[in-house]
Amino acid sequence: MTKRQNPSPYDAPEIYDALFESFDFDLPFWLKIGREANGPLLEAGCGTGRVLLRLLEAGTDADGFDLSRQMIERLLAKARARGWDNRAVVADMRDFSLRRRYARVICAFNGFAHCETTEDQIRALTCFREHLEPGGGLVLHMSYTGPK
Repeated sequence: MTKRQNPSPYDAPEIYDALFESFDFDLPFWLKIGREANGPLLEAGCGTGRVLLRLLEAGTDADGFDLSRQMIERLLAKARARGWDNRAVVADMRDFSLRRRYARVICAFNGFAHCETTEDQIRALTCFREHLEPGGGLVLHMSYTGPK
């Protein structure tokens, strides 16, 4: 008998939302970043929209992307239910190309941790930089407990 593997929240957006949608500890910070961006904002690794939808709700000119098609489909369904246009696409933070440039690129809720190698991190940071307007900035959240 094979052991049944539990689905990952990243492959099951309904599980992701059940686990994380109510998290709001960081929302005041991201809303402040959105207000102070002085231009459009891009969320890398936006998932089902926990942060991105709040930014849009607050009037921030924001777009997002995520590697998971299922997560983006769920986000877009939520956005359509609010009467908003598609503001998110499927893309890999290590290799993406969008038409717009942004005053801020953000990567919330440990999203950058999905870049597990130094090479992946450099590739993502390079893409982020290429999508910034002159004088723009990157804001990322990372929790790191360090070695024990």
